[in-house]
Amino acid sequence: MKKILYPTLLCFVVVLIAGACHKNNNNGQEAVTFQNIVGTYKISKVEVSNGQISENLTDSIDQCQKDDLFHFNKDSTLFYEDAGVACTPNGSFTTNWSVTGNTLIIQTNGTSTATIKSLTSTTLVLSSADSTYYPEIITTTDTFTRQ
Repeated sequence: MKKILYPTLLCFVVVLIAGACHKNNNNGQEAVTFQNIVGTYKISKVEVSNGQISENLTDSIDQCQKDDLFHFNKDSTLFYEDAGVACTPNGSFTTNWSVTGNTLIIQTNGTSTATIKSLTSTTLVLSSADSTYYPEIITTTDTFTRQ
């Protein structure tokens, strides 16, 4: 019995160790869940694209907005904090947010939605498309850094 149990136990331990050492292939991605989004973020990159041309607009963000904070709270409120260099008038506001699948929903003067392209422990990348003001669809991709 010991001769059979020992090799079986050894194989089991080797399988456990090999499984524990297996590299994570999700590139740091977290599941898109309400709990994983909760936190405070700062905008770090803004890009726009019409499908043919992409442009980084990060440097064109007003200085008073670059240091603002987005607080995605556990009670489903989003507090946009006009932090650091204050804008005139102060742009702070509170609204509601939720997540359904990979869609972030924000209630501000109607409903705004964005596709969650990426979520890691340090970044949140959102993408939204709009053709309201342009003859073509413009896609905006915003990258936020968790604070």
